[in-house]
Amino acid sequence: MRCSRVLPSTIKGRIYGNSPCKLCFYPSLLITFVKVRAANSLLSITHSMKLLLLLSDEAQIAHRRDAELKVVKEESEKTKKEVAALLDELLRQRESDQNIS
Repeated sequence: MRCSRVLPSTIKGRIYGNSPCKLCFYPSLLITFVKVRAANSLLSITHSMKLLLLLSDEAQIAHRRDAELKVVKEESEKTKKEVAALLDELLRQRESDQNIS
């Protein structure tokens, strides 16, 4: 009787007449194949999780940078207004000093 199991191309072997496939003949080979497939799946999941972590870190860095930029812009605007007010005050004092003389 011939085995109807579909073998992956990496371990596909010759089938001689009515003998079973290698996976049926060697159960340890089947177990090894299942373990290798599970390890590859785990590696893929781990890789995906690392990418998600990296992307979330990048998003957090960008968010912190944007928040800091907003704070710096607000401080800059505040400082510009203070400087403008001080200049106005100096100009008024100068004009009043000129008017008095």
